[in-house]
Amino acid sequence: MRWLEIEIKTSETAADAVEEALLQDGALGVATENPDEIKALLAQPDSLTFAEPAFIASLPDYVRIRAYFPEDELGVRFGTRMEGGETLAPAEAYRLYESRENRHLPATAFEAYLRTRLTDIGQYLDIAPASLSSSFVKEEDWANQWRAYYHPFSPSPRLLISPSWEAAAASAGQQLIRLDPGSAFGTGTHETTQLCLAAVDEFMPEGSVVLDLGTGSGILSVAAAKLGARRVDACDIDPHAVEVCRENCQLNGVADRVHCFQGVLADIQHRYDIIVSNILADVILPSIPLYAERMNELGLLILSGIIADRVDEVKTALLQAGFTFHQIKEMHDWYLLVVSK
Repeated sequence: MRWLEIEIKTSETAADAVEEALLQDGALGVATENPDEIKALLAQPDSLTFAEPAFIASLPDYVRIRAYFPEDELGVRFGTRMEGGETLAPAEAYRLYESRENRHLPATAFEAYLRTRLTDIGQYLDIAPASLSSSFVKEEDWANQWRAYYHPFSPSPRLLISPSWEAAAASAGQQLIRLDPGSAFGTGTHETTQLCLAAVDEFMPEGSVVLDLGTGSGILSVAAAKLGARRVDACDIDPHAVEVCRENCQLNGVADRVHCFQGVLADIQHRYDIIVSNILADVILPSIPLYAERMNELGLLILSGIIADRVDEVKTALLQAGFTFHQIKEMHDWYLLVVSK
C-alpha cells in the first residue's frame, strides 16, 4: 500500500480550518509547520531547540500542512463527515470514524475534490497562498516523514516529551516520555494533545484509574502512568494504534500499568477516576451520556479535539447533561474542557 501526501500552503488564519477539513475527510496523519509557532518556541527561555539566525530568516510567511491518505487497489481511501452525527445513539457514535473508509477516488480526482474544499473555506477565510500539491510515499517510508517535524518539548511542568530517536534529559521533577508515533496519529505536538497532557498533569491525583479514549500513539496513557496513575485503559478503534500504544508503553517502562485494547466506549464496563477523550466534537456529543456512566462519583472528564466553532455546542450539551465545568482552555482555536458530574 502507498500513501498520498497532500501538501497545502495557506495562511495562519485559515490553517486550523484546513487542518480540520483534512481530518474530517479521513486523513490518517496531519503535520503542520507554522513559522510563527516555530519562532515562539525558539524564543522561550527554557527551549531545548536552537536554530541559526539564517534558518529563522528563511522561514516562509505561510503555514505548510501535510496530510496523509492511504491508497489501495480501489484508489485513495477517504470519507466525509457523516451528517447528523449529533443525533446518533452513544453506542453508534464511532461509526463517524468507520464511515471514512467507504469512499475511494483516483488520486487526481481526490486532489480535485480537496481543491473544492479549499475553495469553500476561502469563501469565509483568507487562504492565500492556497497552493495544493501531492506525491506518493511508500508504506515503509511514511512513518519516517514525521521525524523531520518532531523534536523534544515540554507541554507541562512535569513532562518532557522526546522522540525515541533524539537524546533528551529531563530536569529535576520532570518525567521523560520517549515516543515513537510510527504511523499512529499522536506525537503530542498537536494543540489538543498538548492541552490534554497539561490537564492530566494538573488534575490527575496519584493512584487514579484512567481511561484514555482514542489513545493513538498512547502518549496520554504513558503520561498518566508516569505521573502516578495506578491503572490506565488505553482504547482505540484502530488496531494499528493499539499496537503502537503497546510499543510505546514498553519503551517507557509502564506496560504493567497500561492495558491497550481495540474497542469503543460502549464496550467498556468499568468506571474511572479520570477519562481523557481527545476526539472530534462529532464523536464527543453523542457519547456524553456514556461518559457520565463510566465516571466514578468524584471523577473528572477531560475533553479535547474541539474546534472553536463547535465548543459552544459541546458546552451546552454538557450543561444540559448536568456536568460542572472546572477548566476551559484554548490553544490556536482548539479547546479543552475539564468537567465533573
